[in-house]
Amino acid sequence: MKFSAAFVAFVAGAVSFVNAQQSDAGIFFTHPVLGSNFAANTAQNITWTVINPAATNITNIELRKGNAENLDFVQNISNEEIPVSRGFYQWVVPQNLTTDTSYAIIAKNQQGGATYSAYFTILATPPGLNPPVSDPSPAPAPAPAPAAAASSAASSA
Repeated sequence: MKFSAAFVAFVAGAVSFVNAQQSDAGIFFTHPVLGSNFAANTAQNITWTVINPAATNITNIELRKGNAENLDFVQNISNEEIPVSRGFYQWVVPQNLTTDTSYAIIAKNQQGGATYSAYFTILATPPGLNPPVSDPSPAPAPAPAPAAAASSAASSA
């Protein structure tokens, strides 16, 4: 009886392990890690190591934030198919994100498996440092140079 209970527990544990392996995207994030800071409007490399040799591609990368039990979707980072063997994706952090310490990245594969990064911080662009907004009105014509204005006045006299 003890043997059969131990065997059942072993099989249940093995099934749980297999299911856990199938439920991720086959990678482990190496950046960002806990304590990483990403500044808005900067290029950042999202990097990973392949932990499942059967993994082939990442099909979607998302930015999320909030409670680990129910992370809120913020935006798609990439919908392109990225070979996991590449090991990175370069992302320009959007300027419109708010400062928060509870951001996480999720990478998904074509089977629906997902791997989560550790929490990291995004630092918003401080007020007053935003790039200037372009003015759609036409630029004024340049003023004539002083020498040209003086010679024009002399020739008309």
